[in-house]
Amino acid sequence: SALGNGLSIEKDSTTGLKSRIRIINAPMLMLYSIAFNNDLFGADIDIFSLPKNNRIILETKDSSDFYPPKEISKMASWTNKNSYSYEIKLSKESESQSYKLIQQDLNRYLPFKAEIKKREVKTLLLQSISDKEILKTKDTALPSFIHYNEDQSITFQNVGITSLIVQLNYWNTNISTPIIDGTNISSNIDITIHPKYNDIVSLNKELRRYGLILTESKRDIDMLIISDKVK
Repeated sequence: SALGNGLSIEKDSTTGLKSRIRIINAPMLMLYSIAFNNDLFGADIDIFSLPKNNRIILETKDSSDFYPPKEISKMASWTNKNSYSYEIKLSKESESQSYKLIQQDLNRYLPFKAEIKKREVKTLLLQSISDKEILKTKDTALPSFIHYNEDQSITFQNVGITSLIVQLNYWNTNISTPIIDGTNISSNIDITIHPKYNDIVSLNKELRRYGLILTESKRDIDMLIISDKVK
């Protein structure tokens, strides 16, 4: 399946396992996002598409190779210099380690070191402000699924709260602060919600209907730290 922005993922028609990941003409931040997506967000790139870079911290002397220039006249030369292509073929045995293998290759071939570390950063903490039983799944025997409805709402049935967190991060691209779970809800949930707002006030108005709210909080969370390699 092709996911745009130069990323395609092929799957074995029999097993359904990933057999090839191909990235074409992608900037470095996209490479790192693809490689570390699952470790940072708990969701496979197939589901989550390309995430934002709000879990990446650059600790490099020069960040100009990571961010495109504001001047349109310089864009072509920057793109030519800072676009990368990458392909990995996967066996049944290596498929489960696919993104770990990409991480290793990036650390091997690029002049940077990328690793996940805990850092205290500002987050938006999803919290429960009413009876948690409201969200608790009605029947755990029902199939687990996420359905995208025609009215732009999303229905979650018999899934963990992490699934909601993933979607909130993905659909609110203008909210640069990481959204994390602070609900302490351990049971699976049922909820139909409009998650696409891009501003905190509107999103919280929707979340309050279900006894949830996002509040700013400094937390130690997993961040991808990219630094210069020590020569």
